[in-house]
Amino acid sequence: MNAASPSEQESPPELVWLTTLASGLPHQAEFTAANPDIRQHRCNSTQYEGEERHHAWRNVDRNIRNWWKDHRDEVKSRHVVFFEWDVRCNVPLAPLFHPFEGLLCSQIKRQGDRGKPWLWFRDVPRLPVELQAEAIGVVPLAVLQFSREVLDAIADPRHDPLYADDIYCELRIATLIQHLGFPIQTLNSLKHVTWYPLPYFWLIRGIFHPVKNSSYENRLHRFLRRCLGQP
Repeated sequence: MNAASPSEQESPPELVWLTTLASGLPHQAEFTAANPDIRQHRCNSTQYEGEERHHAWRNVDRNIRNWWKDHRDEVKSRHVVFFEWDVRCNVPLAPLFHPFEGLLCSQIKRQGDRGKPWLWFRDVPRLPVELQAEAIGVVPLAVLQFSREVLDAIADPRHDPLYADDIYCELRIATLIQHLGFPIQTLNSLKHVTWYPLPYFWLIRGIFHPVKNSSYENRLHRFLRRCLGQP
C-alpha cells in the first residue's frame, strides 16, 4: 500500500480518462477550461469489434485495475476520479467530491431493493461463492472516485482469478470493494450521471453522462445556448 504525505492528503483528486483511440476525449478541453489545475491521465483500451467489443464493455473495470497497477506511482493525490470518455464536466471537479476512504459513485444497487431487480444481478452466480451474498452494484461506472487504499486493495494479485472471469464490471468492482471492508457512498452532485441520455444537459452547468457529442448535437447546443444568452 502506498502511503501519502500530509500535503498529498489535502490535494484535489486527480482524473483518469477511460477511452479508446477511436472514441478520443471529446470533452477534455471543456473540462480543462474549468479545471486548469487538475492533473489528468489517460487510460487507452483496445478498440474491439463484434463479440469481443461486448466482452470488453462488460469488463471495463479491468481497465481501471490494470491502469492503477501500471501507473499508481504517477499519481500524487490520495483520491483518484475515473471518467469514461463520454462524461461532460464544465464545473470545478473538487467541489463535486469530498475526501472519502472508500468509493464514491452516482447510484448503488443492492439485492433486495424494492422495485424491479437490477438487470446485472443475473451475474451473481459468476462471482465466487463467498462474494455472492454481498453482491452490490454501482451505476453507472462512468464516474467513480477511489481512495488510493481502495485501488491498491483491488489491484492485489490475489484478486487476479476474479478478474480473469467474465463478470459485469459494475457488479464485480463494487462487490469486491464492499467485501474488502471499504465503504461505498453516493453523491447528490452526481445525480446527472446516469446510463440514459439527458436532453437538458446543455442548459445547466455540472457533470453529465452520457454525452456522445455528435457534430449535430454540438451545433444544436451552441445555437440554443446563443438563443438563451449562455456562453
